[in-house]
Amino acid sequence: MLYWKHLQRAVVLYPRQLSNPWKKRPLHNNPSLLPNILSVTGADDDGHQTRNLELCRLRLYTKRCSQSRQKTHLGLHSSRDCCRHSTVKDLNYQLLKLCRDNRDGGYSTQATRRRILDLIANQLRQLGFRRMQPKSLKPKHVDALVSFWKDQGIGVGTLKNRLSVLRWWARKVNKPSLIASDNSVYGIDKRQYFAKESKAQDLNESKLSRISDPYVRLSIRLQAAFGLRREEAIKFSPGYAIKGDHIRLKSSWTKGGRARIVPIRTDDQRRLLEEVRNLAKGGALIPPDRNYVEQLHRYERQLRIAGREKLHGLRHAYAQRRYEQLTGWKAPAAGGPAAKSLNDDQRALDKGARLTISRELGHSREQISAVYLGR
Repeated sequence: MLYWKHLQRAVVLYPRQLSNPWKKRPLHNNPSLLPNILSVTGADDDGHQTRNLELCRLRLYTKRCSQSRQKTHLGLHSSRDCCRHSTVKDLNYQLLKLCRDNRDGGYSTQATRRRILDLIANQLRQLGFRRMQPKSLKPKHVDALVSFWKDQGIGVGTLKNRLSVLRWWARKVNKPSLIASDNSVYGIDKRQYFAKESKAQDLNESKLSRISDPYVRLSIRLQAAFGLRREEAIKFSPGYAIKGDHIRLKSSWTKGGRARIVPIRTDDQRRLLEEVRNLAKGGALIPPDRNYVEQLHRYERQLRIAGREKLHGLRHAYAQRRYEQLTGWKAPAAGGPAAKSLNDDQRALDKGARLTISRELGHSREQISAVYLGR
């Protein structure tokens, strides 16, 4: 609100600036409180002529008052006051800056890491730890967080993912040995890396026909034919990817930033790639008038229209087909023999097939293949 005392104070303290309304010497930083044109009429102490002041967007307070208010608002009157007013919100910002300065992994991995670190900073505040900096991380913080997560009933996989992010934080502040490398130290069981039942799903042609967007339709067919993830299939650029007897996937398309190659084995795959090449015309499976995020949203809408939510089962089906091609028998999850019933030669063949499939799916461990194939 505009009060006369504010104008009087401005006239007394800054007569020279007010006598020249066009001089760019603002007195305050809140333009929402200002009138566009304000006329002030006042008499000098000597009773001489009246001074008319045309003030264009007059600042209501003096610089001195503005600076004082700003210091009070930010809590910067002294270093002691600064520490006293420091909260975990400062930790949120500093962890975000740490992520921006260390862009390890793919875009999705970085986004997940930022989200988990922001959650951890909020939970540390909730647990009573204040005035923390990234370098303040100690074992007591890790123990408190793990206990808090266990009380919430969080699954083993989520616990391991969060501990992995905490280890990343510790490495970036030169404390790599702060967190134990073995999760059993924190009472976290091993994750079960095997499928008790098959999660494979075949490409349903009737539902695929409900999808009107040709780009989305080809992305889904690529997922089924080559076991690609959703992002990889949307960003698929035939000019870069198709190379003779294999396709190559760029690190910026893949999970974790791990580039890989997938073999082209059948005529159906080659015909599909030719369709993709004709539609993309040198670009990716994203229309020229859209970016990746817009196409992703369209992909999700088209799936809902077709009566599907997720298509990760297409990767399971690809893995099980490849296993049968490489070994000659069905995967355990698809009704094949369990690993313990195989002889030595079959076990060697089984292990080689699992390593090949893991690499083609974009994983680095043979163990993860049990999620798709069973054990």
